[in-house]
Amino acid sequence: MSAFCYYNSALNIFIAFLKNMSGKDHLIKHGTILLVATILSGVFNYGYHIAMVRMLGPEDYGALFSLTALFMIVSLPANTIQTIISKYISSFMARGEHGKMSALLARVFLKMLKWLSVGLIVYILSSKMTAGYLNISTVLPVTIIGIVIYVGLLLPINYGALQGAQRFTELGVLQILGAFARVAFGIILVYFGLGVDGALFAALLSCSCVAFVGWWFTRDIWSFRPFAQDIGTKAIYKYFVPVSISYICYGVVTYIDAVIVKHYFSPLQAGYYSSVSVLGKSFLFAPMAFSGALFPKVSSRHEQGDTTRHLLTKTLAYSGLVCGAGVLICFVFAREIISLVIKRADLTEQALNTMVPLLRYMGIAITPYGLACIVINYHLAKHWTKFLPYLVASTFLQIILLKIFHETFTQVLTVLFIAGILILLCGVPAAIMEKLKVKSQRAYR
Repeated sequence: MSAFCYYNSALNIFIAFLKNMSGKDHLIKHGTILLVATILSGVFNYGYHIAMVRMLGPEDYGALFSLTALFMIVSLPANTIQTIISKYISSFMARGEHGKMSALLARVFLKMLKWLSVGLIVYILSSKMTAGYLNISTVLPVTIIGIVIYVGLLLPINYGALQGAQRFTELGVLQILGAFARVAFGIILVYFGLGVDGALFAALLSCSCVAFVGWWFTRDIWSFRPFAQDIGTKAIYKYFVPVSISYICYGVVTYIDAVIVKHYFSPLQAGYYSSVSVLGKSFLFAPMAFSGALFPKVSSRHEQGDTTRHLLTKTLAYSGLVCGAGVLICFVFAREIISLVIKRADLTEQALNTMVPLLRYMGIAITPYGLACIVINYHLAKHWTKFLPYLVASTFLQIILLKIFHETFTQVLTVLFIAGILILLCGVPAAIMEKLKVKSQRAYR
């Protein structure tokens, strides 16, 4: 009874906090909306992965997670599209140029449809080679994930429109819908014996649901007429390059470890790592939620000449607190969490001895990547690109180190942590250079 009272009191305090937030502090409000949506979608995502681990077993789940990691490596760079659309939708809205908003969405959609169709054909032709590298016996699951990537890469168009328009509630609904649909379809399809193929097909069905609802939410933005003939295409393409490089690098550094482990370790060991890795990746949720709210606000204020450094400080502080709490929970309750993820039949002494230490240190290794996501988005929102050489160098360094040091999971996690710290620090020299540049310009004036 007392536990319920504490919970009820905490809930009431949280609700009162949301109701009484200052109207000026929209970062907390919108960041909290996205964080709540991220938590709820995370619950469904973990429900999906936990269900798949228990229904498929560690070995088959290892194959599923390696393909999911492949999807994440490709789809995280797709945030390039979301970031660019968010950036320019917020700018067009601030200037009342509604015709440019619909024109931007239409042009991006048609171009992506063309290039994704070519990419899908090339991917399918190389699916046998991909299956061989990941030690997967058939090409069907590899083909299915390729189609998932094709549909999934179109979703950031509507995500970006909602983010740029600061419709964070609708954006949160899409996150929750996608995660819920995947776990629901996944459990049904795997239950009826479709195995890994069914688990992947569930992702395709969920992406299709999100695509339809996302279009419904943004139909007013798509329908603005007349289309603007000049939307600043050259400036958009110029901005596309640094954003693409940033998200490609970020996608690689956060998920390449699962691919490397699947290639070099036994199926059972890779399954253990994948089961823990999906828990560790939860440390990216809070920073990504707050950076999603941070980006359009920094972009808008930067255009108006307002200061934005305090927004970065707040976002890093909030995210750091959430990640720190997560690390503490993993250290204290590692065995209990593992027992929830792995079904009793697979919960051997070997599994516990392998996965419990992994979970305790996975959160520490992943946390720098979450904070780095905030720093990267902050720089991109302000059109600061001096950090890119450092980010690219850190990405290549991580890949090289993982290729050299992968004999044990301890080596893999150590490489992850070192590379994560380097990537987090990428923004420091860039920020110093930009600050010196601004000071020199002011002195010259």
